[in-house]
Amino acid sequence: MLPRYRITAAMAPALFVTGIGLVEVVRQRDWDLVTILAAVLVAQIAALAAGWGGRQPASLRADLAVWLHDHAASTGEPAGRIVDRAVADHRAAMEAAPSTAGKS
Repeated sequence: MLPRYRITAAMAPALFVTGIGLVEVVRQRDWDLVTILAAVLVAQIAALAAGWGGRQPASLRADLAVWLHDHAASTGEPAGRIVDRAVADHRAAMEAAPSTAGKS
C-alpha cells in the first residue's frame, strides 16, 4: 500500500468520527465544544492534505540512504534532486534498452 493511501486509511475514520461529534455538539448547542471539534477537524484535514501534497516518498536500502545523505552533504545538492536524477537516468536507460520479454 502506498504511504498516501495509508495516511488516508488512518485519517478517514478519524475525520468521520470528528464530523459526527461536531454535528452532535452543534445540535446540543455546546459552542465551546463546537469550537474545539471544529479546530480538530481543520487540523485533521490539514494533516490529510499535507500527506497527499508534495513529493512521493521513495524507499531505499539502508546503505543507499547513507550514501545518498553523505553525497548530498558533500556536494550541497539536495537529496531529493539526486534521487530524481538517478530515477530519471535509470528510466531512460530502461526505455533505451531493447525489450527481451517474450523472446525465446
